[in-house]
Amino acid sequence: MGIWKNISSDYMAAKRNDPAIPDGLRGFLEIVFCTPGFLAITAHRGIHCLHTRWHIPVLPRFISLIVRWWTGIEIHPAAQIGEGFFIDHGAGVVIGETAVVGKNVTLYQGVTPPWATTSLSAAARRYSALLRSAPTRASAPTAPSLKTSPKTPPLPVCGRVLSRLTASR
Repeated sequence: MGIWKNISSDYMAAKRNDPAIPDGLRGFLEIVFCTPGFLAITAHRGIHCLHTRWHIPVLPRFISLIVRWWTGIEIHPAAQIGEGFFIDHGAGVVIGETAVVGKNVTLYQGVTPPWATTSLSAAARRYSALLRSAPTRASAPTAPSLKTSPKTPPLPVCGRVLSRLTASR
């Protein structure tokens, strides 16, 4: 999927998942200019291209540092993020270099997801993979092989990592 289709899908995810966004022009402007999650993921789409396609060494990391300062959301340039990604509020969200995020994933404030690429050997993996349609929120445990339905609400538990993983693709 192209970068503009991904951004459009991310916009629709923000509109669908944030009940505070009004309809019409005001809602459009709030998403585009005032929603930190949308700003961070939109910037990441371009930064990821600089990092992975053009192999520019330091600039993508520097730009992502500026985006983190601006939005409070840290996304490593190498993170692989699918379409329809939405970060609600987002202060404290960190998405690392080995992150693999599937389609239509929603993250809530304070989440540090335990993800990794599936291309690494089992011994080299630091985290699990978050696939698609899995809402997550702060105060949830790390669960490397937990499989739940995307329709199940996120489970609040002690910790600050991930509420659930889903095995559906």
